[in-house]
Amino acid sequence: MRKQEDPDAPIGVTVADDVRPQHSSEVKQADVSSWSCRSTCSKVYHYMLAQWFIVGLGVAIAFAAAVPKLGATKGYIRAEYSIKIPAIIVIFIISGLGLKTKALLTAAADLRIHLLVQGLSLAAIPAIGYGVALALRNGGFNDYLADGLVIMACMPTTVSTNVVYTARAAGNEAAALVNAVLGNIIGIFITPLWLGLYLNVEGVAPYADVLVELSYTIIAPLIVGQLMQYITPGVVAWIKKHINTANVSSFCILLLVWATFCNTFSNGSTKQVPGGDVAATVFLGVALFFLFLAVSFVVAWPPPPVTALRRVLRLSRADVVAVVICGSTKTVALGVPLINVMYKQVPYAGLLAMPLIIYHALQVLLGGLMLETLRKWCLGGKEDSLPSSGTAGSSGLSHQHPHAASGSSRRWSLAQLLLPGSRSSSQRSEGQPVAAAAAAGGGSDGQQSPR
Repeated sequence: MRKQEDPDAPIGVTVADDVRPQHSSEVKQADVSSWSCRSTCSKVYHYMLAQWFIVGLGVAIAFAAAVPKLGATKGYIRAEYSIKIPAIIVIFIISGLGLKTKALLTAAADLRIHLLVQGLSLAAIPAIGYGVALALRNGGFNDYLADGLVIMACMPTTVSTNVVYTARAAGNEAAALVNAVLGNIIGIFITPLWLGLYLNVEGVAPYADVLVELSYTIIAPLIVGQLMQYITPGVVAWIKKHINTANVSSFCILLLVWATFCNTFSNGSTKQVPGGDVAATVFLGVALFFLFLAVSFVVAWPPPPVTALRRVLRLSRADVVAVVICGSTKTVALGVPLINVMYKQVPYAGLLAMPLIIYHALQVLLGGLMLETLRKWCLGGKEDSLPSSGTAGSSGLSHQHPHAASGSSRRWSLAQLLLPGSRSSSQRSEGQPVAAAAAAGGGSDGQQSPR
Protein backbone atom coordinates (compact mmCIF):
# COMPACT_ATOMS: atom_id res chain seq x y z
CA MET A 1 0.00 0.00 0.00
CA ARG A 2 1.54 3.30 -1.09
CA LYS A 3 1.91 5.84 1.66
CA GLN A 4 2.51 9.54 1.57
CA GLU A 5 2.64 12.39 3.96
CA ASP A 6 -0.60 14.04 4.93
CA PRO A 7 -0.22 17.83 4.80
CA ASP A 8 -2.74 18.13 7.67
CA ALA A 9 -1.04 15.43 9.77
CA PRO A 10 1.85 16.02 12.20
CA ILE A 11 5.35 16.03 10.67
CA GLY A 12 6.59 12.53 9.87
CA VAL A 13 3.15 10.92 9.99
CA THR A 14 1.93 9.30 6.79
CA VAL A 15 -1.43 7.87 5.81
CA ALA A 16 -2.52 5.46 3.12
CA ASP A 17 -4.04 6.98 -0.02
CA ASP A 18 -7.09 4.75 0.22
CA VAL A 19 -7.68 5.77 3.83
CA ARG A 20 -7.54 9.53 3.26
CA PRO A 21 -10.98 11.10 2.57
CA GLN A 22 -11.05 11.90 -1.11
CA HIS A 23 -13.94 14.36 -0.92
CA SER A 24 -13.59 16.23 2.37
CA SER A 25 -16.05 18.91 1.25
CA GLU A 26 -18.75 16.29 0.70
CA VAL A 27 -18.06 14.81 4.13
CA LYS A 28 -18.36 18.24 5.73
CA GLN A 29 -21.56 18.92 3.80
CA ALA A 30 -23.01 15.59 4.97
CA ASP A 31 -22.09 16.45 8.56
CA VAL A 32 -23.78 19.85 8.23
CA SER A 33 -26.90 18.26 6.72
CA SER A 34 -27.03 15.66 9.49
CA TRP A 35 -26.64 18.33 12.17
CA SER A 36 -29.31 20.49 10.52
CA CYS A 37 -31.73 17.56 10.41
CA ARG A 38 -31.13 16.77 14.09
CA SER A 39 -31.56 20.43 14.99
CA THR A 40 -34.85 20.67 13.07
CA CYS A 41 -36.18 17.48 14.65
CA SER A 42 -35.19 18.77 18.08
CA LYS A 43 -37.00 22.06 17.49
CA VAL A 44 -40.13 20.25 16.29
CA TYR A 45 -40.01 17.93 19.31
CA HIS A 46 -39.66 20.76 21.80
CA TYR A 47 -42.37 22.80 20.07
CA MET A 48 -44.78 19.85 20.17
CA LEU A 49 -43.88 19.26 23.81
CA ALA A 50 -44.59 22.90 24.63
CA GLN A 51 -47.85 22.78 22.64
CA TRP A 52 -48.81 19.32 23.87
CA PHE A 53 -52.41 20.32 24.55
CA ILE A 54 -53.07 21.31 20.93
CA VAL A 55 -51.31 18.15 19.74
CA GLY A 56 -53.45 16.20 22.20
CA LEU A 57 -56.63 17.68 20.72
CA GLY A 58 -55.63 16.34 17.31
CA VAL A 59 -54.77 12.91 18.72
CA ALA A 60 -58.04 12.73 20.67
CA ILE A 61 -60.11 13.59 17.59
CA ALA A 62 -58.20 11.15 15.37
CA PHE A 63 -58.60 8.35 17.93
CA ALA A 64 -62.32 9.11 18.25
CA ALA A 65 -62.72 8.96 14.47
CA ALA A 66 -60.87 5.63 14.34
CA VAL A 67 -62.85 3.89 17.11
CA PRO A 68 -65.96 6.00 17.83
CA LYS A 69 -67.88 3.28 19.68
CA LEU A 70 -65.15 3.00 22.31
CA GLY A 71 -65.85 6.35 23.98
CA ALA A 72 -69.45 6.95 22.91
CA THR A 73 -72.35 7.11 25.33
CA LYS A 74 -73.50 3.52 25.98
CA GLY A 75 -70.40 2.40 24.08
CA TYR A 76 -67.88 -0.30 24.89
CA ILE A 77 -66.55 1.30 28.09
CA ARG A 78 -69.67 3.32 29.01
CA ALA A 79 -67.66 6.54 28.84
CA GLU A 80 -70.52 8.58 30.32
CA TYR A 81 -69.66 6.89 33.64
CA SER A 82 -66.05 5.71 33.29
CA ILE A 83 -64.64 8.87 31.65
CA LYS A 84 -66.92 11.90 31.78
CA ILE A 85 -68.05 11.94 35.40
CA PRO A 86 -64.61 11.12 36.90
CA ALA A 87 -62.89 13.67 34.63
CA ILE A 88 -65.31 16.45 35.58
CA ILE A 89 -65.04 15.60 39.28
CA VAL A 90 -61.22 15.73 39.13
CA ILE A 91 -61.34 19.11 37.37
CA PHE A 92 -63.50 20.67 40.08
CA ILE A 93 -61.65 19.09 42.99
CA ILE A 94 -58.50 20.71 41.56
CA SER A 95 -60.34 24.02 41.22
CA GLY A 96 -61.49 23.73 44.82
CA LEU A 97 -57.95 22.96 45.98
CA GLY A 98 -56.43 25.87 44.14
CA LEU A 99 -58.95 28.70 44.27
CA LYS A 100 -58.86 30.74 47.44
CA THR A 101 -62.20 30.97 49.21
CA LYS A 102 -61.93 34.75 49.21
CA ALA A 103 -61.47 34.78 45.42
CA LEU A 104 -64.58 32.63 44.98
CA LEU A 105 -66.66 34.82 47.29
CA THR A 106 -65.42 37.96 45.54
CA ALA A 107 -66.31 36.49 42.16
CA ALA A 108 -69.71 35.38 43.43
CA ALA A 109 -70.45 38.95 44.57
CA ASP A 110 -69.40 40.57 41.29
CA LEU A 111 -72.78 41.32 39.71
CA ARG A 112 -71.23 43.16 36.75
CA ILE A 113 -69.59 40.05 35.37
CA HIS A 114 -72.66 37.91 36.12
CA LEU A 115 -74.96 40.28 34.24
CA LEU A 116 -72.52 40.55 31.36
CA VAL A 117 -71.91 36.80 30.95
CA GLN A 118 -75.52 35.72 31.45
CA GLY A 119 -76.81 38.60 29.32
CA LEU A 120 -74.55 37.49 26.48
CA SER A 121 -75.07 33.75 26.89
CA LEU A 122 -78.81 33.68 27.58
CA ALA A 123 -80.14 36.83 25.87
CA ALA A 124 -77.96 38.41 23.17
CA ILE A 125 -76.60 35.22 21.59
CA PRO A 126 -80.01 33.46 21.47
CA ALA A 127 -81.38 36.52 19.64
CA ILE A 128 -78.45 36.44 17.20
CA GLY A 129 -78.95 32.71 16.65
CA TYR A 130 -82.64 33.23 15.94
CA GLY A 131 -81.88 35.96 13.41
CA VAL A 132 -79.32 33.76 11.63
CA ALA A 133 -81.79 30.85 11.55
CA LEU A 134 -84.52 33.05 10.04
CA ALA A 135 -82.17 34.17 7.29
CA LEU A 136 -81.13 30.57 6.60
CA ARG A 137 -84.73 29.38 6.41
CA ASN A 138 -85.58 32.11 3.93
CA GLY A 139 -82.57 30.99 1.91
CA GLY A 140 -83.83 27.41 1.66
CA PHE A 141 -81.72 25.84 4.43
CA ASN A 142 -82.96 22.64 6.09
CA ASP A 143 -85.73 23.69 8.51
CA TYR A 144 -84.81 21.14 11.18
CA LEU A 145 -81.16 22.15 11.17
CA ALA A 146 -82.17 25.82 11.31
CA ASP A 147 -84.29 25.06 14.39
CA GLY A 148 -81.31 23.17 15.79
CA LEU A 149 -79.18 26.30 15.45
CA VAL A 150 -81.75 28.23 17.50
CA ILE A 151 -81.72 25.50 20.15
CA MET A 152 -77.91 25.59 20.26
CA ALA A 153 -77.84 29.38 20.64
CA CYS A 154 -80.37 29.28 23.49
CA MET A 155 -78.31 26.91 25.63
CA PRO A 156 -76.36 28.16 28.66
CA THR A 157 -72.59 28.10 28.77
CA THR A 158 -70.60 24.92 29.31
CA VAL A 159 -68.86 24.26 32.64
CA SER A 160 -65.68 22.21 32.86
CA THR A 161 -64.15 23.44 29.60
CA ASN A 162 -64.77 27.06 30.61
CA VAL A 163 -62.93 26.70 33.90
CA VAL A 164 -59.88 24.94 32.48
CA TYR A 165 -59.63 27.12 29.36
CA THR A 166 -59.97 30.34 31.37
CA ALA A 167 -57.20 29.20 33.72
CA ARG A 168 -54.93 28.22 30.82
CA ALA A 169 -55.49 31.63 29.20
CA ALA A 170 -54.54 33.44 32.46
CA GLY A 171 -58.12 34.64 32.88
CA ASN A 172 -60.26 35.07 35.99
CA GLU A 173 -60.87 31.41 36.79
CA ALA A 174 -63.07 32.13 39.81
CA ALA A 175 -65.44 34.28 37.71
CA ALA A 176 -65.58 31.60 35.01
CA LEU A 177 -66.42 28.90 37.55
CA VAL A 178 -69.14 30.91 39.29
CA ASN A 179 -70.75 31.98 36.01
CA ALA A 180 -70.58 28.51 34.50
CA VAL A 181 -72.48 27.03 37.44
CA LEU A 182 -74.86 30.01 37.66
CA GLY A 183 -75.58 29.87 33.93
CA ASN A 184 -76.50 26.20 34.01
CA ILE A 185 -78.84 26.72 36.97
CA ILE A 186 -80.53 29.73 35.34
CA GLY A 187 -80.51 28.04 31.95
CA ILE A 188 -82.78 25.18 32.93
CA PHE A 189 -85.51 27.79 33.47
CA ILE A 190 -84.71 30.37 30.76
CA THR A 191 -83.81 28.11 27.83
CA PRO A 192 -87.28 26.46 27.62
CA LEU A 193 -88.84 29.95 27.63
CA TRP A 194 -86.72 31.01 24.64
CA LEU A 195 -87.56 27.79 22.78
CA GLY A 196 -91.25 28.44 23.38
CA LEU A 197 -90.90 32.02 22.12
CA TYR A 198 -88.67 31.36 19.10
CA LEU A 199 -89.83 27.89 18.01
CA ASN A 200 -93.31 27.66 19.58
CA VAL A 201 -92.43 24.42 21.33
CA GLU A 202 -93.75 23.42 24.73
CA GLY A 203 -92.24 21.10 27.27
CA VAL A 204 -90.90 20.80 30.79
CA ALA A 205 -87.16 20.91 31.30
CA PRO A 206 -85.57 18.10 33.37
CA TYR A 207 -84.95 20.44 36.29
CA ALA A 208 -84.30 17.81 38.94
CA ASP A 209 -81.94 15.73 36.79
CA VAL A 210 -79.82 18.73 35.84
CA LEU A 211 -79.61 20.04 39.41
CA VAL A 212 -78.64 16.61 40.76
CA GLU A 213 -75.92 16.23 38.12
CA LEU A 214 -74.55 19.71 38.86
CA SER A 215 -74.52 18.85 42.55
CA TYR A 216 -72.41 15.70 42.41
CA THR A 217 -70.13 16.57 39.48
CA ILE A 218 -69.38 20.23 40.22
CA ILE A 219 -70.60 21.67 43.51
CA ALA A 220 -69.66 18.74 45.78
CA PRO A 221 -66.12 18.32 44.34
CA LEU A 222 -65.58 22.08 44.59
CA ILE A 223 -66.61 22.05 48.26
CA VAL A 224 -64.35 19.05 48.93
CA GLY A 225 -61.39 20.90 47.44
CA GLN A 226 -62.16 24.01 49.47
CA LEU A 227 -62.46 22.03 52.72
CA MET A 228 -59.16 20.25 52.07
CA GLN A 229 -57.39 23.63 52.11
CA TYR A 230 -58.38 24.01 55.77
CA ILE A 231 -58.62 20.40 57.01
CA THR A 232 -55.58 18.85 55.29
CA PRO A 233 -53.22 21.71 54.35
CA GLY A 234 -50.27 19.28 54.34
CA VAL A 235 -51.89 17.19 51.62
CA VAL A 236 -52.63 20.31 49.58
CA ALA A 237 -49.01 21.45 49.98
CA TRP A 238 -47.78 18.03 48.79
CA ILE A 239 -50.07 18.21 45.76
CA LYS A 240 -48.79 21.69 44.91
CA LYS A 241 -45.21 20.48 45.10
CA HIS A 242 -45.43 17.15 43.30
CA ILE A 243 -48.33 17.35 40.84
CA ASN A 244 -48.82 19.72 37.93
CA THR A 245 -52.53 20.21 38.48
CA ALA A 246 -52.93 22.46 35.44
CA ASN A 247 -51.82 19.65 33.17
CA VAL A 248 -53.98 17.11 35.02
CA SER A 249 -57.03 19.33 34.39
CA SER A 250 -56.01 19.77 30.77
CA PHE A 251 -55.61 16.01 30.34
CA CYS A 252 -59.12 15.55 31.75
CA ILE A 253 -60.37 18.00 29.13
CA LEU A 254 -58.69 15.90 26.43
CA LEU A 255 -60.59 12.87 27.74
CA LEU A 256 -63.84 14.84 27.52
CA VAL A 257 -62.93 15.99 24.00
CA TRP A 258 -62.32 12.39 22.99
CA ALA A 259 -65.66 11.24 24.43
CA THR A 260 -67.48 14.18 22.80
CA PHE A 261 -66.07 13.40 19.35
CA CYS A 262 -66.78 9.70 19.83
CA ASN A 263 -70.45 10.66 20.24
CA THR A 264 -70.25 13.00 17.25
CA PHE A 265 -68.84 10.28 15.00
CA SER A 266 -71.04 7.45 16.27
CA ASN A 267 -74.53 8.88 16.87
CA GLY A 268 -75.56 8.57 13.24
CA SER A 269 -77.39 11.91 13.13
CA THR A 270 -75.22 13.07 10.24
CA LYS A 271 -76.49 10.14 8.16
CA GLN A 272 -80.03 11.54 8.21
CA VAL A 273 -79.16 14.57 6.09
CA PRO A 274 -77.29 15.11 2.82
CA GLY A 275 -73.54 15.63 3.05
CA GLY A 276 -73.91 19.19 1.81
CA ASP A 277 -76.15 20.11 4.75
CA VAL A 278 -73.71 18.53 7.19
CA ALA A 279 -70.82 20.48 5.68
CA ALA A 280 -72.90 23.66 5.82
CA THR A 281 -73.70 23.00 9.50
CA VAL A 282 -70.00 22.58 10.28
CA PHE A 283 -69.19 25.80 8.42
CA LEU A 284 -71.98 27.63 10.26
CA GLY A 285 -70.70 26.24 13.56
CA VAL A 286 -67.24 27.66 12.90
CA ALA A 287 -68.65 31.01 11.75
CA LEU A 288 -71.03 31.29 14.72
CA PHE A 289 -68.30 30.40 17.21
CA PHE A 290 -66.09 33.23 16.00
CA LEU A 291 -69.11 35.56 15.77
CA PHE A 292 -70.11 34.81 19.38
CA LEU A 293 -66.46 35.17 20.42
CA ALA A 294 -66.22 38.56 18.69
CA VAL A 295 -69.51 39.82 20.14
CA SER A 296 -68.46 38.80 23.65
CA PHE A 297 -65.07 40.46 23.26
CA VAL A 298 -66.46 43.72 21.85
CA VAL A 299 -69.07 43.97 24.61
CA ALA A 300 -66.56 43.24 27.38
CA TRP A 301 -63.71 45.32 25.89
CA PRO A 302 -65.33 48.10 23.81
CA PRO A 303 -63.13 49.33 20.93
CA PRO A 304 -62.65 52.94 19.79
CA PRO A 305 -64.55 55.25 19.65
CA VAL A 306 -66.40 53.85 22.69
CA THR A 307 -63.29 52.89 24.65
CA ALA A 308 -64.54 55.03 27.54
CA LEU A 309 -67.15 52.34 28.23
CA ARG A 310 -64.33 50.19 29.59
CA ARG A 311 -64.26 52.43 32.65
CA VAL A 312 -67.98 51.91 33.10
CA LEU A 313 -67.58 48.14 32.93
CA ARG A 314 -64.33 48.24 34.96
CA LEU A 315 -63.19 44.85 33.70
CA SER A 316 -59.58 43.73 33.76
CA ARG A 317 -58.15 41.72 30.89
CA ALA A 318 -58.40 38.62 33.07
CA ASP A 319 -62.13 39.34 33.51
CA VAL A 320 -62.54 39.85 29.76
CA VAL A 321 -60.98 36.44 29.04
CA ALA A 322 -63.52 34.83 31.38
CA VAL A 323 -66.39 36.72 29.73
CA VAL A 324 -65.26 35.81 26.21
CA ILE A 325 -64.87 32.11 26.97
CA CYS A 326 -68.09 31.81 28.98
CA GLY A 327 -70.07 33.96 26.55
CA SER A 328 -69.21 32.00 23.41
CA THR A 329 -69.61 28.38 24.57
CA LYS A 330 -72.69 26.16 24.81
CA THR A 331 -73.39 23.05 26.86
CA VAL A 332 -74.60 19.68 25.62
CA ALA A 333 -75.13 18.44 29.19
CA LEU A 334 -78.42 20.36 29.35
CA GLY A 335 -79.06 20.58 25.60
CA VAL A 336 -79.37 16.92 24.65
CA PRO A 337 -81.63 15.93 27.59
CA LEU A 338 -83.77 19.02 26.98
CA ILE A 339 -84.20 18.14 23.29
CA ASN A 340 -85.11 14.57 24.22
CA VAL A 341 -87.77 15.82 26.66
CA MET A 342 -89.27 18.65 24.60
CA TYR A 343 -89.19 16.77 21.27
CA LYS A 344 -89.72 13.21 22.48
CA GLN A 345 -92.73 12.69 20.19
CA VAL A 346 -90.96 13.70 16.96
CA PRO A 347 -88.77 11.45 14.79
CA TYR A 348 -86.28 14.18 13.86
CA ALA A 349 -84.88 14.92 17.33
CA GLY A 350 -81.45 13.80 16.12
CA LEU A 351 -81.46 16.52 13.46
CA LEU A 352 -82.35 19.15 16.04
CA ALA A 353 -79.46 18.04 18.24
CA MET A 354 -76.89 17.91 15.45
CA PRO A 355 -76.02 21.66 15.33
CA LEU A 356 -75.50 21.67 19.12
CA ILE A 357 -73.33 18.53 19.04
CA ILE A 358 -71.24 19.88 16.16
CA TYR A 359 -70.91 23.32 17.77
CA HIS A 360 -69.87 21.79 21.09
CA ALA A 361 -67.14 19.75 19.40
CA LEU A 362 -65.95 22.78 17.42
CA GLN A 363 -65.87 25.08 20.45
CA VAL A 364 -63.57 22.67 22.28
CA LEU A 365 -61.24 22.38 19.30
CA LEU A 366 -61.24 26.03 18.20
CA GLY A 367 -61.23 27.29 21.78
CA GLY A 368 -58.15 25.21 22.51
CA LEU A 369 -56.40 26.71 19.50
CA MET A 370 -57.27 30.24 20.70
CA LEU A 371 -55.85 29.85 24.21
CA GLU A 372 -52.30 30.97 23.51
CA THR A 373 -53.57 34.07 21.68
CA LEU A 374 -55.88 34.96 24.56
CA ARG A 375 -53.12 34.36 27.09
CA LYS A 376 -50.65 36.61 25.26
CA TRP A 377 -53.30 39.34 25.00
CA CYS A 378 -54.18 38.98 28.69
CA LEU A 379 -50.58 39.07 29.94
CA GLY A 380 -49.41 41.65 27.42
CA GLY A 381 -51.53 44.59 28.53
CA LYS A 382 -50.50 45.49 32.06
CA GLU A 383 -50.68 49.17 31.32
CA ASP A 384 -54.42 49.18 30.63
CA SER A 385 -55.60 46.36 32.87
CA LEU A 386 -57.91 47.03 35.76
CA PRO A 387 -58.02 44.88 38.89
CA SER A 388 -59.96 41.69 38.33
CA SER A 389 -62.56 40.36 40.70
CA GLY A 390 -60.36 37.34 41.27
CA THR A 391 -56.79 36.91 40.15
CA ALA A 392 -55.46 36.09 36.76
CA GLY A 393 -55.40 32.35 36.62
CA SER A 394 -56.53 32.74 40.19
CA SER A 395 -55.95 29.23 41.35
CA GLY A 396 -53.36 28.87 44.03
CA LEU A 397 -52.18 25.80 42.19
CA SER A 398 -50.36 26.02 38.92
CA HIS A 399 -53.12 26.74 36.38
CA GLN A 400 -50.82 28.18 33.76
CA HIS A 401 -50.02 27.18 30.23
CA PRO A 402 -46.76 25.24 30.26
CA HIS A 403 -45.37 27.42 27.50
CA ALA A 404 -46.51 30.57 29.17
CA ALA A 405 -44.14 33.35 28.32
CA SER A 406 -44.75 35.10 25.05
CA GLY A 407 -41.91 34.30 22.72
CA SER A 408 -40.36 32.02 25.34
CA SER A 409 -37.27 30.15 24.25
CA ARG A 410 -37.35 27.68 27.18
CA ARG A 411 -37.49 24.02 26.32
CA TRP A 412 -39.30 21.73 28.72
CA SER A 413 -38.37 18.12 29.16
CA LEU A 414 -41.20 15.67 29.74
CA ALA A 415 -40.34 15.55 33.45
CA GLN A 416 -40.42 19.35 33.67
CA LEU A 417 -43.78 19.39 31.93
CA LEU A 418 -45.38 16.97 34.38
CA LEU A 419 -43.49 17.73 37.59
CA PRO A 420 -43.69 21.39 38.58
CA GLY A 421 -41.22 20.86 41.41
CA SER A 422 -38.43 20.67 38.83
CA ARG A 423 -39.01 24.29 37.79
CA SER A 424 -38.10 27.40 39.68
CA SER A 425 -40.78 29.20 41.64
CA SER A 426 -40.49 32.13 39.30
CA GLN A 427 -41.32 29.91 36.33
CA ARG A 428 -44.30 28.45 38.13
CA SER A 429 -45.76 31.89 38.76
CA GLU A 430 -45.70 33.12 35.19
CA GLY A 431 -49.42 33.84 35.28
CA GLN A 432 -49.09 36.46 38.01
CA PRO A 433 -48.02 39.65 36.16
CA VAL A 434 -51.62 40.70 35.55
CA ALA A 435 -52.57 40.11 39.16
CA ALA A 436 -49.47 41.97 40.34
CA ALA A 437 -50.24 44.89 38.06
CA ALA A 438 -53.83 44.91 39.26
CA ALA A 439 -52.73 44.90 42.89
CA ALA A 440 -50.54 47.89 42.14
CA GLY A 441 -53.63 49.74 40.93
CA GLY A 442 -52.82 49.50 37.25
CA GLY A 443 -55.61 51.27 35.40
CA SER A 444 -54.62 52.99 32.22
CA ASP A 445 -54.25 56.23 34.09
CA GLY A 446 -52.37 54.63 36.96
CA GLN A 447 -55.34 54.86 39.35
CA GLN A 448 -57.10 51.89 40.82
CA SER A 449 -60.78 51.62 40.05
CA PRO A 450 -63.01 51.14 43.08
CA ARG A 451 -64.39 47.65 43.34
